[in-house]
Amino acid sequence: MDPFEKVDSLFEQRKYAEGLNELKKRYSEGELSMELLCNMCKFSRKLVTKKKSDEEKRAVLLEGYKFSLEAVKLDETCLNAKFWRDILFKELERFPPNDSTSATSSKPTSTEFSRLMFNFYPMVWTGRLAMKSTEIMINLHLINGSETFLNGVLGRGLTEENPRRDSVIINQRLQLENGQVNEVHGILTNPEYACCLALSSANECDELAKNESNLEASFIDYLIKKKIAGVSCLEEVDQKFKSARVHVFAPGEIVSRYLSELASSLYDYLQVSDTRYLLIVFTNDKKNANMDGPPPLTSLAVPPISSN
Repeated sequence: MDPFEKVDSLFEQRKYAEGLNELKKRYSEGELSMELLCNMCKFSRKLVTKKKSDEEKRAVLLEGYKFSLEAVKLDETCLNAKFWRDILFKELERFPPNDSTSATSSKPTSTEFSRLMFNFYPMVWTGRLAMKSTEIMINLHLINGSETFLNGVLGRGLTEENPRRDSVIINQRLQLENGQVNEVHGILTNPEYACCLALSSANECDELAKNESNLEASFIDYLIKKKIAGVSCLEEVDQKFKSARVHVFAPGEIVSRYLSELASSLYDYLQVSDTRYLLIVFTNDKKNANMDGPPPLTSLAVPPISSN
């Protein structure tokens, strides 16, 4: 028997809620396949026609959109998954968030976003990010690149023999103008690099709110205003940590280019949320300047962070 014969019949009968519930039951029991996820997208889109209020329609579309992101993550080459991601995102634009409605009906919640990050983009480091007189605690989630390389640079802190680097200090800047943006973008073909999303980290809700405020005001807004990327040179430490060049980017043109190519599902999700984040790229700073491919970041002139 075709495993989707029952839900196909429900779809033909326009019993969209019943069909979607049947699919979600299978999903909750651990079934995960492209056909299941795309069917949930299809039923979600049709179920919208049965809802009366814009809030209800948006909630259904948002749930379907999350299924489409999971489908793309399962196979980023699948055209059907990308079709549902794109069409559901477009449908969401027809029902913009209403500030008077609850967060659960208008936009992804922090719990939903955390689930997406931890399921698909593993947390690889927790530590201090510092620039000028401000420092905050962040979690790094690996988006693309070599986890082995990143572990060599930052450590994992699993044992005393495998410690963890405690901080990344931004003390230089890179102007994001002229051809330098293209050169930095080209470094993504370097086999020894790691691209991470940095989110605020805290043990208490009040502390998290403070960290997010500092992240926005002292890092994101500053980098955007100055039109720069923050730069750090991590030195090799007693053979415990490898050296690396670090570039810290605020949301903007170059981040959109990075994420739309490297993690299109995450990029789309960020567009419908108000998450505060930085993109942090680690690269091997010992690449030969005559290597094939794009120039290493060490070839770029990087002045120090100024006091203003």
